[in-house]
Amino acid sequence: MKVRSGQLSVRLVLVAAAGSAASGGGAWAQVVPPVPPPVAPAPEWTPPPPPEPAPPPEPEKPDPSLIKRDASGNLEIIKGNPEEAGLALLDLTPEQRASAERVLAARRIQFEQIVLANLPTALDLRRKLTTGAKIDTPTEMRNVNDQVRKLDSAEPLSSQLQRDNAIPAKEAQRLSRVAKSYNDAVRDEQRKKVDTKDMTAMVNLIGRFAAESKTYEAFAALDRLIDASGKKDAFASLSDDLKREALEASFRATHPGVDLTPPKPVAPAATPSGTPANRTNPTPPRRPAPPPPPAGTKGGG
Repeated sequence: MKVRSGQLSVRLVLVAAAGSAASGGGAWAQVVPPVPPPVAPAPEWTPPPPPEPAPPPEPEKPDPSLIKRDASGNLEIIKGNPEEAGLALLDLTPEQRASAERVLAARRIQFEQIVLANLPTALDLRRKLTTGAKIDTPTEMRNVNDQVRKLDSAEPLSSQLQRDNAIPAKEAQRLSRVAKSYNDAVRDEQRKKVDTKDMTAMVNLIGRFAAESKTYEAFAALDRLIDASGKKDAFASLSDDLKREALEASFRATHPGVDLTPPKPVAPAATPSGTPANRTNPTPPRRPAPPPPPAGTKGGG
């Protein structure tokens, strides 16, 4: 079949147009992105649950007490150190109580050594306190204070127990409060027997109470040495030399191999700056010298 030239031209144009349309549609399809899928709505925000409330603190246990009174209401006096008596009232574990007993045993030896090193002082002060000697003048109060200082320890028992990690700090503080409450009760009991308007009697009471409350352990140590000497009944009639001989023999028999010399007292705790805590009047630092005056000028103007 013969195709005319005009018909062939029309067909070629149609084919070219069709090809152009096909190629142009592909390019358009590559430029226009597809429609994204619909976005799901965000879930509604829910706040987190509040934290569980902390359990309420355990109520503080009341301190035990050494204060006991007889049927007449009079205070029952404890023989020895109130802190040592209060130790038995603390809530301690068996391990803590064993540690405390070891500290206490070493402390008893230390006080026996202190008494032997200051035996004339211990015997004289004991005589003053047991015979009712007056401690009501400034001179006598100074003398008694000097004697007490020789027989007193560097720190209370409660502080040493805490320092040596024998008992927790909380129990050591409780022990200190127990002893203070008892000592306050003793002081108040003694005041009942004194006319508070009599200043001489009040001064004597204060001096005597201060001496007694700081020598509990020293006099307990003296009594232990006297009891162990086997000469308790005749001790008062012995000469000073025989008293010392009897007590030193008692110490050696009770603590074989232990030296009679007491250990050095514990140094006072230092502040963060390194200054001892009990240094109340430290020497002030020296002021730097002023710079020399410039040359050609007179100083001191």
